[in-house]
Amino acid sequence: MDFFDKTLTNDWFEEGATNGNHAVAQYYIGFFYANGYGVNVNYNEALSWYLKSAEQGNLDAQNNIGVLYKNGFGVDVNYDVAHTWYLKAAEKGHSFAQNSIGDLYRNGYGVDIDYDEALTWYLKAAEQGNSFAQYNVGLLYKKGDGVIVNYDKALSWYSKAAEQGHADAQTKIGDLYENGYGVSVDYDVALSWYLKAAEQGHSDAQNSIGELYKNGYGVSVDYDVALSWYLKAAEQGHSYAQNSVGDSYRNGYGAGVNYDVSLTWYLKAAEQGNVDAQNSIGDLYKNGYGVVVNYEEALFWYLKAEEQGDADAQNNIGDLYKNGHGVDVSYDVALTWYLKAAEQGNSFAQNITGVFYENGYEVDIDYDEALAWYLRAAEQGNSDAQNNIGDLYDNGYGADVDYDEALTWYLKAAEQGNSLAQNSTGIFYECGYGVDVNYDTALAWYLKAAEQGNTCAQNNIGGMYYYGRGVDVNDIVAFTWYLKAAKQGHLYAQNNIGDLYKNGYGVDIDYDEALTWYLKAAEQGDADAQNNIGDLYKNGHGVDVDYDEALTWYLKAEEQGNSDAQTGIGGLYENGYGVSVDYDVALSWYLKAAEQKNSDAQNSIGELYKNGYGVSVDYDIALSWYLKAAKQGNSSARNNIGDLYKNGYGVDIDYDEALTWYLKAAEQGNSLAQNSTGIFYECGYGVDVNYDTALAWYLKAAEQGNTCAQNNIGGMYYHGKGVDVNYIVAFTWYLKAAEQGNSSAQTGIGDLYKNGYGVDIDYGEALTWYLKAAEQGNSLAQNSTGIFYEDGYGVSVDYDEALTWYLKAEEQGNSDAQTRIGGLYENGYGVSVDYDVALSWYLKAAEQGNSDAQNNIGVLYYHGKGVQQAFNTAREWLTEAAEGGSVEAQLNLGMLYKRGEGTGQNFTESMRWFKKAANGDNDEAMHKIAVQFYYGQGVTNDYKEAICWFKKAAERGYTPAQNFLGYMFKEGYGSPINYEEAYKWYKMASDSGHAIGQTNTGYMYHEGLGVERDYDTSIPSYRLAAESDDTAKNNIGHFYRHGNGVELNLDKAFEWYTLAAKAGDKEGQMNLGTMYLDGYGTDVNLDVALEWFEKSLENGYESARVYIGFVKTRKLKSQLTPVDIKVDAKPESEMDTEAKLTELRREAREANEKIAILLAELAMKDLEIKNFTKTTKIDVDVDVRE
Repeated sequence: MDFFDKTLTNDWFEEGATNGNHAVAQYYIGFFYANGYGVNVNYNEALSWYLKSAEQGNLDAQNNIGVLYKNGFGVDVNYDVAHTWYLKAAEKGHSFAQNSIGDLYRNGYGVDIDYDEALTWYLKAAEQGNSFAQYNVGLLYKKGDGVIVNYDKALSWYSKAAEQGHADAQTKIGDLYENGYGVSVDYDVALSWYLKAAEQGHSDAQNSIGELYKNGYGVSVDYDVALSWYLKAAEQGHSYAQNSVGDSYRNGYGAGVNYDVSLTWYLKAAEQGNVDAQNSIGDLYKNGYGVVVNYEEALFWYLKAEEQGDADAQNNIGDLYKNGHGVDVSYDVALTWYLKAAEQGNSFAQNITGVFYENGYEVDIDYDEALAWYLRAAEQGNSDAQNNIGDLYDNGYGADVDYDEALTWYLKAAEQGNSLAQNSTGIFYECGYGVDVNYDTALAWYLKAAEQGNTCAQNNIGGMYYYGRGVDVNDIVAFTWYLKAAKQGHLYAQNNIGDLYKNGYGVDIDYDEALTWYLKAAEQGDADAQNNIGDLYKNGHGVDVDYDEALTWYLKAEEQGNSDAQTGIGGLYENGYGVSVDYDVALSWYLKAAEQKNSDAQNSIGELYKNGYGVSVDYDIALSWYLKAAKQGNSSARNNIGDLYKNGYGVDIDYDEALTWYLKAAEQGNSLAQNSTGIFYECGYGVDVNYDTALAWYLKAAEQGNTCAQNNIGGMYYHGKGVDVNYIVAFTWYLKAAEQGNSSAQTGIGDLYKNGYGVDIDYGEALTWYLKAAEQGNSLAQNSTGIFYEDGYGVSVDYDEALTWYLKAEEQGNSDAQTRIGGLYENGYGVSVDYDVALSWYLKAAEQGNSDAQNNIGVLYYHGKGVQQAFNTAREWLTEAAEGGSVEAQLNLGMLYKRGEGTGQNFTESMRWFKKAANGDNDEAMHKIAVQFYYGQGVTNDYKEAICWFKKAAERGYTPAQNFLGYMFKEGYGSPINYEEAYKWYKMASDSGHAIGQTNTGYMYHEGLGVERDYDTSIPSYRLAAESDDTAKNNIGHFYRHGNGVELNLDKAFEWYTLAAKAGDKEGQMNLGTMYLDGYGTDVNLDVALEWFEKSLENGYESARVYIGFVKTRKLKSQLTPVDIKVDAKPESEMDTEAKLTELRREAREANEKIAILLAELAMKDLEIKNFTKTTKIDVDVDVRE
């Protein structure tokens, strides 16, 4: 029958009930009125009809009257009346009435709670198949009400009811499987039962399904699906579901964060008394989520929840009082509320109570009490409490430090995702507290914490990348992590960001940005940041140097006991920055910091004692302080200890020990030590020379901006030590250091510009750099500046200025400058020549081992300048200089041995010294070695070896060697005759201005040897040569005499022969004699001719001997011809004898004259042939010179 659609049925029942007094009809009419079927709900009318039916014994009517009185439908609630009516029906076996009586006894409605009685009645109904009773029996067994908890029986009875479609039972079975009550946890089975109930609209089941999807139990987490089920239940007024919908919108689970919608649902649940919702509303007002922060409103809602005894609300009220939110701060009141919650087992309150006792918030510090409360919370899995227990053991609060126990608790909390504990665990593994150091594990824990926004962990990750712990050093990554933490206000990270900007690690150097971050940290009271700000003002980084401001910040940091600041203050007083220099005050601050074991301060105290600042120099005390600092790993102190051992200050010089300390510091990145280590390997101090190792250390230091190392790298490329000579690379490194004010590098750049190494020669630029260095007191640069003024490089020669700079350098003991001053006095440059003064300066330099000065002293003794000439003494000084590496002295000493001056002639010894000089790249020495091989002096004559050495010198541009090499190829000595090769070398010497080379080049053009004959070219070559070569003058005369390449001109020939002859050229003298003999370009004059022929012969020109005979013969003929021969009368026999004698004399004269003429003619022809072949010359050995 369709009671809802057919209102006519009411009429039928009413007719039966009225006219037939039919109990069933009366019951149904009551039922219709009670449930509003076809009529408006009317409990009074329902009760009236139920009574009519009940009086006739209708059990359903009797039961329903009980229902009306139990629930107060149309009547006042009256459990006694309800019980009476239920009992009437129940005693007659009505299962619903029996179940209802069970409800009365279970809940104590009108009777005392009596689970046994309740169970009795439930069982009566359940055994009749009543699903409600079956459900209730299951409920009693699950909860253990009146019986021992028995999940199996509970499941059995739930199942009986569920099979009849009872939604509550189906939901309860799902709960058993979800939580593993009496069965193994099985989310799939749980979900299947929840769905059965949910399909009937059961809100608990719908809410539970939402929970499964929210938490991912048996299904993938799906906030959308979870929210859809929560909404189904919530829309039915399910307060827990309403609260969960509020949570979803508050946290953005399955929907975007929407605090307004969240609050709406919380309010729906809160109005039903849901304490979670009431609490959550309080949270929204406390934190200002979707509403203006309103602590009073928050307190209102927390109190509502607390009225129901909610421990979370009690804990939250404690928070308000602890933090003074909406109320005055009151640790007493806060603790009261925390204790209320804690005693109910609220782990958050238990943990905070522990915090109060640990820190002494309005209670005495009591670590034992704190630990007790932490343990209560920790046992419930509260990760904050577990972390706090770890802190107690980590710091030894209330017990000895116990890293093992601390780590155990940290791990418990960390594994639950507690970021503080994860960070602490990372620290333990990074630092090796209770475990072996393990950077990988440390980083893994830091990352877990950092992902949750833990700023300490983010800062620590930055530190690992900054220092390269378990990862490659990466300043960019370090910066990224530091910045994450710094932006959230982490003061250490802010200070670290400042450090990165200050030093340009991972970012460009930016002192303004560094100061900004330091100030952020300093404003939070970070002493390190305050100290760093002091450093910026002290050094003028990003701000004007302001020692007063620096001192202000140092003092702020010092007030917190910051030892770096104390050290900084000491530095101000030591150096007189913003205050008067006061070593005593400086020492007092250093000692204050040193008491805190500040290694920089300890090192600074060592410096005071090393240098005798405010105290007597005491290397022992200095070493003791350096050692204190060094033991703490202070690299500067380690470097300073190395200096002591290197220089023998307070200890014996010990390069091995020095290097040991330098290496310790160098491996820490100390650039001074790295540079010193490089020097040791470059120079072989305590180790074998190793340029590769030296360069490697220099590069490490140079990368840190160490100008000494940058300069040293430049030097290695300049001199080709371990690398190919590369002046461009040298210039690059010198410039890096020079631009930072390194005077040695500035001097190096000056040298490059002076010599045109890697750059064009530029004396002006060279002098600019020398002056930069010289003005800083660099003695090498001062000496070089003096040289520029002495020799006129880029400036006018100014001996006074030169002397001024030499004296500046000499004041610093520069021996080169002392030698130069000696040179000025020896040569009278800007001063009167004074060999005594010159010798005194040379001796001053020589005492320092200056080999140039020693060489010059030797030269003075060789020439007897200012001293008595003494070859032996000269040799002694030259030997000392030569053994000291002076190439000039080696060359000069070789000349002494070659000439046998001061010693017996010794070509072997001369060759030995020439070779030493040649090894020093002296091209003249190479030439002299070649000459000795050419002549076989001290060695077997070897033209090929001579050519080899001539080439070495010639290729270096030594013109005498180039000219001699041409001669060798022209004459075929050591090589087949090769005119082309001869011409090449003559031409090379000629182009360099070598006069004899020019003469010989002209000859090659004149004769067409190795080059096409070209008189036009040969004559200019001779003219050039003639400026300094007398042979060339003779050759030019020959050109004009014979018209070779020029118009024949005997007058010009006569002029050039005269120039050559008067200059001492023996061929020119002979040729001039022939001009006087024949009257070419001048009158015939046999006497003058004879005079020049004799001079030519005296100079070794043998061909002149023929001409002398010729002239004498001619003179004799001229003398005899005009004289009459008078013969006295004699006897015939006597006359005949005399006549014969006369005739013989005449015939002899005529014959001699013919012979003389013939010989002269032959000589002339020979001279014309040999006139040029004899002009090829080699250089005479250069005399001993300075």
